[in-house]
Amino acid sequence: MTVKPLASFVFEGLGSLPNTTTIRSLRNFMTAGSLPATSRKSIKNSMMIADRSKDLIKSGGEWISSVDLENHIVALPGIAQAAVVAQPHPRWDERPVALVIMADGAELDQQAVLEHCAKIFAKWQLPDEIIKTDAIPLTSTGKIDKKVIRAQLEADDYKLPDLR
Repeated sequence: MTVKPLASFVFEGLGSLPNTTTIRSLRNFMTAGSLPATSRKSIKNSMMIADRSKDLIKSGGEWISSVDLENHIVALPGIAQAAVVAQPHPRWDERPVALVIMADGAELDQQAVLEHCAKIFAKWQLPDEIIKTDAIPLTSTGKIDKKVIRAQLEADDYKLPDLR
């Protein structure tokens, strides 16, 4: 009996299934909370992890990918690392907040970060605040530990700018 890795089994059927069926099928195998994104235009038999379900930000009934925001923010010169987390909002459910570590000698310009993000994100997807920090907590595997960030913000009694 030949045992195939789970990824091989999942990818074999991607080419012939419609996107919605593919995503439903993949979710049966993706128990870690990662959300796959597939596209007919992408390379055949490929899949991209869009975000983890617990890290998506639900704002006004729409979803915002924290990973997409983070990747775009770190593409801005002067920013070494970024983490985007959801913060509770009474009207919108949640709103994104970005924490950034600046590169040596760089200064945070919140307006520049927002203008940079506005090039590819809708206005309602932009972070409500960009917070400069010296360190972003990481898990033992080197991933951003958003659970710790959310807990730190709560312990610091953080409030979104429009709720202060």
